[in-house]
Amino acid sequence: MEFAKVFKDNTFFGYEISPTAVDAAKSLVTESGLDKSVTILQQDIENTLPVSDGYFRISIAKYILPFIEDKISFLAEMKRISSHGVIIATPVVDDLGDVNLSKHGRSISMQRDTFHNIMKYVFGNTFAIRETLKDNRENLIEIEVVTAKTGTQ
Repeated sequence: MEFAKVFKDNTFFGYEISPTAVDAAKSLVTESGLDKSVTILQQDIENTLPVSDGYFRISIAKYILPFIEDKISFLAEMKRISSHGVIIATPVVDDLGDVNLSKHGRSISMQRDTFHNIMKYVFGNTFAIRETLKDNRENLIEIEVVTAKTGTQ
């Protein structure tokens, strides 16, 4: 919704698997007056999205990559549906151990080298680190923001 507030002449889609979260997001969109530019759809993003190749100019994945089981397929799908590029923000750690700060018993971060290797595998030389931010959980995790080009710009 923040992008829709800034880039008013564009259309935005949000995907969420939980029906409850979809309803909550739709309410926020309505309350913000963004009904004409933001659409929230219920969809398991680990499956192929029902859109044509290059349907979106840019796709954004924010803080979800550690929770995706098949990261390569997910990123390949992002590449397929994006005509210009992708932006990915994900929590990363440098050590080889599993930093698990989640209350649900699942890791909320990725090992940095693994993340970079997956990005290089899917996007090749178009992958670039744009920003690294410190997370507020005892400096164990950093948030990396990366971009990759797709299609023919």
